[in-house]
Amino acid sequence: MARPGVTYCDISRAAEAVKARGSEPTIDRVREQLGTGSKSTIAPLLKQWRNNAALNESDAGLPSDLISAVKSLRDRIQKASEEAVEQAKQDYQSQLQTLEHTLADTQKELSETLGRERILNQQVTDLEANSRKLNGELNGLESRFAVTESERNALQTRVQELKETVSELKGENRAVRDHFEHYQQRTAEDRRLERDQFQSQLRQLQSQAESLTEQLTHSQNEKAGYRVRYETAQEQAEKVAYENQELRHRLESFSSTIKKLESDCSIKDKEIVESERNISQLAVEVRGLKEQLARKSVTLESFETDLRKIREYADHLEAENKEIAEEKAVLQGRLVQLQASLEAGK
Repeated sequence: MARPGVTYCDISRAAEAVKARGSEPTIDRVREQLGTGSKSTIAPLLKQWRNNAALNESDAGLPSDLISAVKSLRDRIQKASEEAVEQAKQDYQSQLQTLEHTLADTQKELSETLGRERILNQQVTDLEANSRKLNGELNGLESRFAVTESERNALQTRVQELKETVSELKGENRAVRDHFEHYQQRTAEDRRLERDQFQSQLRQLQSQAESLTEQLTHSQNEKAGYRVRYETAQEQAEKVAYENQELRHRLESFSSTIKKLESDCSIKDKEIVESERNISQLAVEVRGLKEQLARKSVTLESFETDLRKIREYADHLEAENKEIAEEKAVLQGRLVQLQASLEAGK
């Protein structure tokens, strides 16, 4: 199909001009004369011109009617050819415009496709960067998970050690409690024995005091100085008389001795002095017993203080164990969250 703007007439005029210069019309010379057109377009039109020129040269020996008919036919064919060429040009222009529109649409679609491709490439780049970031975070989480796992193992080991320590302390606490209970029992038994001994000695003292009081009562008429001591002894005798009624029987047994004391005042004086000495000794023994009881009370308080410290230490260990259990629960929750995050990342 001929290019727009290059027709047979153009080729014919260009060939005639070349021939007029005395040169043979060739494709290159005609193209040079036209200044446009391609060889594939010029070649068939130039061949058609040569055929027409040869036909014109051969018309010299033919009748004029035939020549006129042939020229008329040639003109009609030429006209039909030009019309066909013009129609072909119009079709070409229409197809060219359609193709240009199609090309524009295609270019637009291509541009949009390239834009979408650039967006997709950018998204792919972002996804790759995000993937690398997520891989880095995953590696960090795996490292943190490994550290957390080691910490969890260390905490489990510590918890186990603390449990063993608590078990040992509980055993020691039970041993201390058993020892303390045994000590309490022994202390109670010792205190009971000491109290019994003290009460026995006190009863003996009371018995002797009552005896001396009776002696002082019977010797009151002989010596007025004994009245105050008698009243004091009588008050002591009244205080302890309700504790043991058997002393009254022993008091009756001493009645004969009291009658002898009434007969001899000097002997009574010596016996009173001796009795006062005995009372002083007994008072010293009572003070010694009280001091011994006070020392044992201090020892008991020391044991109670130690027991209270042991109980406080056991409570502290139980509180620490509770805190460790809470830390373990928190770490287990963090571990579950990390595992869930890892599974979600996968």
